Amino acid sequence: MKVKRLLKSAILVVSWFIFPPLYILLAYVWKIMRPWQRIGVSLIAPMTLLLLFISVMSSKNYIHQQWRASRSEINLRTGIEFPRLIQRSDDELLYGPTLQGDFTKVKYYQLDTTNTRLLYATLNQMVDSCNRHQNNFTNRSWSKNMNRVFFSYSDGYEFLNLVVDQTDGTIKVSFGEL
Repeated sequence: MKVKRLLKSAILVVSWFIFPPLYILLAYVWKIMRPWQRIGVSLIAPMTLLLLFISVMSSKNYIHQQWRASRSEINLRTGIEFPRLIQRSDDELLYGPTLQGDFTKVKYYQLDTTNTRLLYATLNQMVDSCNRHQNNFTNRSWSKNMNRVFFSYSDGYEFLNLVVDQTDGTIKVSFGEL
């Protein structure tokens, strides 16, 4: 009798570590604990906590990936309020992902035609301001070549590069992790 009880206990402990639903089923069949006790003990099982941790982290990663290269991120990184952007392409993977998580993606947008002159004036002003006060912009830079304005942001882990073509109103956004 003692060996049978010891064997049941060992099976319950192993099932509690590896597969908590099996623990609940066996504890119910063998009438070991009350229902609320079985559920409470299975909620703190290592595998349950691990799966909960993985699901929370993957959802944060998914939300972060959806935010990358969005209009709100572009507005935040550049400090300029961009007008409505029309997405012309999905994320195009150029490089990665590597074991460290490094990757580079590209996304193309078309500027909404309203208020583009104001935006272009603001962009040109930012380029001039950056050229005059080079030391004030440590992790971002602006430059201009013909009718294209270039913006680069990097915080050591992530980067965001914009190329705004003022002739046709397209924006090429390349982003990723370093």
